[in-house]
Amino acid sequence: MLATARRQGPSLVSMNLPNAGSRGHVPRSLWGYKTLMPIDDLGPLPKADDLITGEQESRAALRSALDHRRFRLRDEPESDAGVDASLEILVDGSYTNCRSQLQLKSTADESRNVDGSVSYPIDVKNLNYLLNGTSPIYVLYIRPRGELRFVWAVDERRRLDDENPDWMDQKTITVRFHRLLGEAIDEIHGRVLQEGLLLSDIARRLADRTVSETHTLHIDAATLKTIDAEHAEDVLLANGLSIVTAGYPDYVLRVLGMVPREHALSGRLSLVRAYAEFALGRVTSASAALQDAAVQSDDLASEDRRFLAQLQDACDFQSGLITVDEFAGRERELAEQDLSDPVHRLFVLREQALRDTDMTVRTNRMAEAAQIGGEILERSDVSPAVKLTVKLHILHLEAPMEMSQALASATKIAMQRAFGFSIDEIEIERAATQFGDAAFRFDNEGEALIAEAAAIGHPLLFGSSGIRVGR
Repeated sequence: MLATARRQGPSLVSMNLPNAGSRGHVPRSLWGYKTLMPIDDLGPLPKADDLITGEQESRAALRSALDHRRFRLRDEPESDAGVDASLEILVDGSYTNCRSQLQLKSTADESRNVDGSVSYPIDVKNLNYLLNGTSPIYVLYIRPRGELRFVWAVDERRRLDDENPDWMDQKTITVRFHRLLGEAIDEIHGRVLQEGLLLSDIARRLADRTVSETHTLHIDAATLKTIDAEHAEDVLLANGLSIVTAGYPDYVLRVLGMVPREHALSGRLSLVRAYAEFALGRVTSASAALQDAAVQSDDLASEDRRFLAQLQDACDFQSGLITVDEFAGRERELAEQDLSDPVHRLFVLREQALRDTDMTVRTNRMAEAAQIGGEILERSDVSPAVKLTVKLHILHLEAPMEMSQALASATKIAMQRAFGFSIDEIEIERAATQFGDAAFRFDNEGEALIAEAAAIGHPLLFGSSGIRVGR
């Protein structure tokens, strides 16, 4: 048996079992197996990649620098083309889905420029890719100092445009990291939240613009599958923007591939392509398609020209060509131009009336909105979709007003009773009836508008009608 054990190599009989605490007495071999190869003689092995080590250290440092009550850092689940993580903003412990896309870099070079900044080379294609995202940020980890610096990608783009308009022709650029991330946590939180909410509002406003299309089909997955090359162009001309709004931008781009190239480059279809690219987050491609549409803007309807201008502003903002304040200024200019359009004038009055705290001013605006709405509904040149939108806005404005007035009367009566005043029972019954009638009208008219939206077949209107009447 002993001979057999020896032939089989090391076994329990060949083990050196030291006393407790004696592991340190065998520094050049693995504990217990004196017959194993010494650790110094393990042969060639792969070294830990410096790039991977730097990436791991930078992620750990960034997580440590962020307050988990205000930020949630989410790693990209797969290998990416220029985005390492997204940074979601939390408000009062609640997720907002307002996010920044980050590119993490690390360096072992701790040298600084004369102005105190740290330089780092970035591929131009990487910057272009990151600019397609929301609130994009570069974060640089200087490993020897354990220091995190950052720069907003859109700010860097504006700097490059000012200093070197031809920077796009280069392969790389040099980014200067001036600011310490730890000193700008509040700014980062506020800016990502503000820009996220603004982009959400932009998407809503663009979607609202599409209801002016005259719909020739019900927009749903089943119907879209039936569109063939013969009818592709007609469908997209009539419904392209709405199909994008319904959540099918990738489908629109595929169908555009069925359209002859010379037709696909028309003003209207270039606008549809731009909206689809923007909805997919490809801002550079959207801007290129908008240039094609702008060249032929004289062939576009007035509503399409307004949509083009608004989409161009959205692309300029997201790509860093204009600031938040510059974007807001352009929006004000567009709104002033749109006031000549009674439909838009109604929408503006509604927004103003809902914000007014002076009841007299609010009542006057409601009366003006009701008058304009009535005139629009009488017009024969307004599409059913736009008329339905007008009805939704008027109902959303009038019904809550009536219900709040009735509730105010009931509250006043309840307070008077609590303080011992004698209350006429008829007055109590009148207040209850007023509130019930307002709620009943709101409910019935809301049901009718939902049915009308379903008949038109526009998913945005169907969703908006359900939301606005509380379904």
